[in-house]
Amino acid sequence: MRQFITDTLRSVADDLHDAFPVDGSTKTPHEFVTEQDRATEQHIRRRIKDAYPEHGIIGEELPDRNPDASSQWIIDPIDGTTNYSHNIPFFCAALAYLEDNEVIRSGVTSPLHDTVWYAERGSGAWENGDELTVEAADESPVIGFCHGSTDTSIKWMADHYERLKSELGDARQFGAADLEICLAASGYLDGFLGHHIKPWDFLPGCLIADEAGLTVTGFDGESWDDPEQGSVVIAPASLHADLLDLV
Repeated sequence: MRQFITDTLRSVADDLHDAFPVDGSTKTPHEFVTEQDRATEQHIRRRIKDAYPEHGIIGEELPDRNPDASSQWIIDPIDGTTNYSHNIPFFCAALAYLEDNEVIRSGVTSPLHDTVWYAERGSGAWENGDELTVEAADESPVIGFCHGSTDTSIKWMADHYERLKSELGDARQFGAADLEICLAASGYLDGFLGHHIKPWDFLPGCLIADEAGLTVTGFDGESWDDPEQGSVVIAPASLHADLLDLV
C-alpha cells in the first residue's frame, strides 16, 4: 500500500504542477473550488476503486462512497485551493487510509517542490524516502496555524494570534494545513495549531507528524486520531505544553 499511496500522489502532483495556475470560482466567502479540485479527486477515486473496490472514500469535493466500510480513504485533492487559484505556490494534495476510524497510512505531496511525505502507523515517517526524526524546537519558534471557515473559528484564531506572537515567538498562516503540518514534521516549522478544520485538512498530516516524533494532540491534550476532532496542537514535546496552554 505504501507504493500505491506514493505513486498516486506523484501522479497527482504531476497533473497539479502542469495545470498550475488555474482559474478559481467562489464556493463560499472563505473557500474556492476549481475544476482541478474535482478532476484530481476523481483521478484518486478511480485509482482507489481499481485497487481496493470494497473500500469507502471520503472526499472534499464529491459524495462519500461506501460510507459504512471499515476501510476508508480520506482525500484532499488540493489543500490550499485559495492559494492555488490565486497563483500562490503553496498547496498540496493529501491522502489517508483508515481502518475502523484509525489512520493507518497517509501521504502528502507538495507538487511544486517535488516532495512526498509518507507515514505508516508504528513504522515511521519519510520525506522523499528519507526517514524523519524531529529535533527540539527553536528558541524563537515559528508556528503555522489554520482555522475553519466559520466566523466563530476565524474570531477564535484572531484572538489567539496576538498571544502566539507575544508569548511563543512567531506565527504564520500559510493556507494549507496538511502541508504546514508536514513542514513541522520536517523541522521547517516548529509547530502547528489548527482550529475547527476538516478531517482531510489534518488527518493525513497528523500521522506524518506523529510518526516523525512530534507530540500531536487535540485541544484537550488527548488523541488527535478522530475525524471529528477538528482542532489539533502539534509541536516537539519541549514546546507542545506551552502551545497547548494557549488554547
